Amino acid sequence: MPISINGPLPYTADLSATSQINRSNERISSGQRINQASDDAAGLAAASRLSQQLNGFDVASRNLADGISLTQVADGALNQISENLQRVRDLSLRAANASLNDSDRAALDAEAQQLGEANEALLASTQFNGQNLFGQESRFTFQTGPQASDQVSVEQSNLREELENIGVRDVSLRSAEDAQNAVEVLDEAQAAITDRASELGALAQRFDAQFDQVQSARENTAESRSRVADADLAREISDQSAALVQEQVSTAVRGQANARQDLVLQLLS
Repeated sequence: MPISINGPLPYTADLSATSQINRSNERISSGQRINQASDDAAGLAAASRLSQQLNGFDVASRNLADGISLTQVADGALNQISENLQRVRDLSLRAANASLNDSDRAALDAEAQQLGEANEALLASTQFNGQNLFGQESRFTFQTGPQASDQVSVEQSNLREELENIGVRDVSLRSAEDAQNAVEVLDEAQAAITDRASELGALAQRFDAQFDQVQSARENTAESRSRVADADLAREISDQSAALVQEQVSTAVRGQANARQDLVLQLLS
């Protein structure tokens, strides 16, 4: 029977173990089960879509936070304007009293004019990111989700012009009659301020609810992506250990085979 000492040795087990070790090392170091398309093409596509959604939710969260900040800025200014109007109304009621003389009414009117100028400044200067909130007609569109259709649009009238048309800038307390007329004007102006504040309050509540919804959707999407793409480290370490044992056994077997070849050569010589 012929003896062959040059035949190929079975390295298939070695290659399989080495491949498993390399794959496990890559997954353990990256924390990802899918590091290239060959690992799982369908899983890679699904993970990419989920990652895109996650990025969209992150941007939407920032947009909603900006929207909430805008409503807070506007609401703070409206509260101050409302307080000033209420003070002017109190002064008007005082000036309408017959017991006051012209000098008394002039003093009350001076304070009322100062408060009116303060309100005018607030209406003209209240801005968010460079956009005037009360001094122009505007339309704000907020991107509130990862899809192009996830939008909230808000139209705002020119509150400064509206109050001017009501007659707030013409308020005078220099006579009892003027003071009585001022009360009616101020009540109408206060109603306009309340309407705008109510709109902003409803918008803020909508943004808060949408923010919570986006955060919940993001958490669910992140969990889904994790199940698709993240490596099971315990399993990878176990597979790596098994492959290392297999590689060591294969190396030992190959060593024994080489030793037997040397023995055959010695016998032939």
